[in-house]
Amino acid sequence: MNVPAHCREDGRNFEIFKRLSVEATKLAGRYGHPVYLCGSALIDHNEFPRDWDVRMMLPDDEFAAHFGSAESPLAEYEETLAPGEQGDVDRAEGRGANEWVT
Repeated sequence: MNVPAHCREDGRNFEIFKRLSVEATKLAGRYGHPVYLCGSALIDHNEFPRDWDVRMMLPDDEFAAHFGSAESPLAEYEETLAPGEQGDVDRAEGRGANEWVT
């Protein structure tokens, strides 16, 4: 594994990285899938990441067994929208994402 300089034993964030590794190992053991560190914390010269992003990819059936259906994570929110507000949900779910301008 290629560990960023700031996460190595002599780096500024070693203790944080070590704790994250322990928790990631627990999650991987519980769910049986690897946990990934991703995002800006992986950049060598970023000694002050504002957050630490971790991801785990579960097959749809396993996700549903643990957390409920993943068909539309915004389904409950969609029900509260007034007519014409659906476009924001479409963009958040990646439908028409190329139109999203911030």
